[in-house]
Amino acid sequence: MNWRKAKNILLVVLLLLNVFLFINVLSVKDPFDITGKYQKDAKKALQTAGVIVTGNIPSSSPVGRISFSQPEESFYTEFVQRLTGLEAENADWSSDNRFKNGGAVLSFSGGNFIYTLETSEELFPTDNAKKLDQNLKGWLKEKFSGKDAFVQDGLVQNGDTTTAEYVRKYKNLPLFGQRITLTIINNRLTKMGGSLKLLYDIKASKATDEIISPNIVLLTGKDKVQGIINSIDLGYLSLQGDDLYDTPVWRITLASGEKVWFNAYTGEFLE
Repeated sequence: MNWRKAKNILLVVLLLLNVFLFINVLSVKDPFDITGKYQKDAKKALQTAGVIVTGNIPSSSPVGRISFSQPEESFYTEFVQRLTGLEAENADWSSDNRFKNGGAVLSFSGGNFIYTLETSEELFPTDNAKKLDQNLKGWLKEKFSGKDAFVQDGLVQNGDTTTAEYVRKYKNLPLFGQRITLTIINNRLTKMGGSLKLLYDIKASKATDEIISPNIVLLTGKDKVQGIINSIDLGYLSLQGDDLYDTPVWRITLASGEKVWFNAYTGEFLE
């Protein structure tokens, strides 16, 4: 056998195969398109695997990480003034602080703030959930000086007590780790608490990266999301050991109320 000739033929065959595969990669449609037949096929495949999605599966596009930096001291002092009416020009913001004016108390401790009102004049009727949401968003915008927008992420009513949760937004994406909890008793705001990172400035990375589509995340992580899925949300979360940056994540909310998290860059399940 002419081994040289056979080797040349093999090289040509391999070259043609590579060209064929490359052309096919370019011509194949995204099997997880978010519309039409592909959406139905994805849901059917998930249902076969024991995962039922009740709503639409959201689209995905490249996003970048975001980082945080402490604001100017003047922002802290203005925040104190808006909530308590006190001046805090000489406060040491590197340590814990407590400001009290009448029945209003604002405390900074352990990376969090707590604002309490003993005799609140902040009235928020709770009989209409939609109107309550609008009023609370307006109040938060005023107290945070319009710096950021917030989106409601939970509302629980238990007798005369209503607990509302909001998360900060950046370019319409929620920052799941930057949460505000407001307590309303008998239509009066009595308490607000949250992370001090809510006061931090946001800086977006210039580079954006592709994220794993939720369809693929759900199919590969189906053992983590058994049951009925009520919602799928893309947002940001600070991963363990990385407090200075937030990474894009998929949050899967099950009908049971359980929330399951996946790294949107890698598809990795987050404990």
